[in-house]
Amino acid sequence: MTNQLSIDQVFINNLNTIIEDHIEDDQFGVEELAIALGISRSQLHRKLNAINGKSTSQFIREFRLEKAMEMLQDDVATASEISYKVGFNSPTYFNTSFHQYYGYPPGEVKFRNHLVNEDEEEIQASNAEKQPISIKRKLFNRTSFFIVALAILVIISFSYYNYSTSANTGPSENKESIKQEENTIAVLPLKNWSGDPELEYISDGMTDAIIAKLSQIQAIKRVMPFTSIVKYKDTDKDINTIAKELGVKYVLEGNFKLSGTQVQSNLNLVEAGNNKHLWSLEYTGVWNSDEIFELQASIAENIANKMKVNIGTTEIKSIKNKPTANEEAYKLYLRGQYEYSKLSKKGFDNAIYFFEQAISIDSSFIDPYAGLAKTHLIMGLVWGGESQIVAEKEGRKYYYKTVQLYQKGDLINQSELLRIKMMIEFHYDWDVESSIEDLNFVAESPNLYWEVYGMAMDIARKTGRFQLALTLTKRNLTFNPSNPGSYASLAQCYYMQGKNEMALQILKENDTVSADDYFYLLEASRVYYYLSEYKSSRQLLNIFMKIFTDRPPVIIWLNAVLNNVDGNKESQNYLDQLHQQYNTKVSGSPAWFLALYYAHIKDYDNTFVWLQKSYDRHEVEMTWLKEEPLLRPLRTDPRYIELYDKVGFAKIAPITPYVD
Repeated sequence: MTNQLSIDQVFINNLNTIIEDHIEDDQFGVEELAIALGISRSQLHRKLNAINGKSTSQFIREFRLEKAMEMLQDDVATASEISYKVGFNSPTYFNTSFHQYYGYPPGEVKFRNHLVNEDEEEIQASNAEKQPISIKRKLFNRTSFFIVALAILVIISFSYYNYSTSANTGPSENKESIKQEENTIAVLPLKNWSGDPELEYISDGMTDAIIAKLSQIQAIKRVMPFTSIVKYKDTDKDINTIAKELGVKYVLEGNFKLSGTQVQSNLNLVEAGNNKHLWSLEYTGVWNSDEIFELQASIAENIANKMKVNIGTTEIKSIKNKPTANEEAYKLYLRGQYEYSKLSKKGFDNAIYFFEQAISIDSSFIDPYAGLAKTHLIMGLVWGGESQIVAEKEGRKYYYKTVQLYQKGDLINQSELLRIKMMIEFHYDWDVESSIEDLNFVAESPNLYWEVYGMAMDIARKTGRFQLALTLTKRNLTFNPSNPGSYASLAQCYYMQGKNEMALQILKENDTVSADDYFYLLEASRVYYYLSEYKSSRQLLNIFMKIFTDRPPVIIWLNAVLNNVDGNKESQNYLDQLHQQYNTKVSGSPAWFLALYYAHIKDYDNTFVWLQKSYDRHEVEMTWLKEEPLLRPLRTDPRYIELYDKVGFAKIAPITPYVD
């Protein structure tokens, strides 16, 4: 027994050493710790849980908080500075986590420590029973309580004085937030002046690169993503109209030309409203990695300067980062990003090809690895781009490689890394607890990349946090108001809250303008089905079938249930196709959608047969188990309860009985 305990302690000590070595790295989590130990996530979780009953994410978080407590007691820095020193990316989230763990905010540590020392002296002087005092629970005598109460009154008075004074001498919190809101910008697609349509990906890639650089500057409140501005590529609209539509104050427009190895670019930064030209650039150079990355950094710094926002030291380092020394590898990466942005199976397949080509030229180039990770993982989700087994294997492989390069010092957009991590944890690992922690972090972080909010929204709605899902969807839309899929998600959030009229209104307002968008058509037709608006669901589904050739299981299922509603025999044909997809092991969760078909016709025994098959194959759509509308009547069935527990939802919330 003693030997076993010593082995366990050696293991814990090893964990502590590794985490402490990465204490300031906010991206160092469960995956990274497992990689450092050379074991899988599940092995790490089982071993740690057997030793102390904690999840790995809980162990890491508590280690960070305990280190923070030591620093706060030693008064080495402010609470905000310490939050970053122990690996929290948000002081707000740090304060929340600290308060939950210790029972009081970090700002009180120094004061409480002083009181505890006084109390210990009094206890010793009165020969009271000696026992260790828990940091989480402090027993104060009446004198201490009076001092604390007095201190709180002083703090409140001082805060009020500061607030009143700041209203007269400088920007208040409200004014500051308004000022930040003004710091918004759209980078319009750089016009391709190369004379070769095949080089469109270069001008688009340069546009996206400038957007990425600007997005790393926290003082810029909002940088419109490429997906929001691409529709203005061939527009005749003037700058003021575009700025008004996007809700931004500044607009960067220009062109880019690549001829052989010669590069030319002309850029103009305009302040919308008064049409004031703030900055211009006429650039001529050569296409090599040094000059291209220096150009991107210079553009970002000049724009920030003209917008009168500050750039932090870390941000400057990130902006000036040169991810590859090979210009051909960079061109291939840009081509991969261009193909990925098409969000279709063909686009994803092409993206994988170009990302792999970029790596074959420069194996230390971190961005294509992240590109491969996200592309494979997305292809294994509901849209059925490639086998889920292959998607998960390849996605993990390239994610681990991205993390390894990041740990060696290579820089990458951390929002991108976080999104990939969340995708693996929630959809592929069913690690619900870690996913909720990531969700809470994202909810506390106002300036992440828009796709992270989309990922977080998906976790929120599938775990029953509908109001948070609604909030995150709206935040997503502030960054990317032109994303049709987000409006379908917004409608679904209202539906899940029981606000059917709101959901219908949003769909009706967007059906026409979004009738060519893959994700809107797919998601909106599902929401219409749940709302029993079968005619509208069928209309959008028919449009999807005409425009796109993809036939993932969700599309086959929608055809099956809608034909069943109409009493058409064609329903059986689609049901057979779902069975065929299951037998050939395509991705997109065919067993899950077979279960939903049987739930639709209220054949609940077959529903559970296929839910079990979906569970056995670890299909990603099982993450809908907790909140899937068609399964609501089954929540008290022992078979449902067993699956609910096995997937992991019981760890975060008990089953809520359904009341029709």
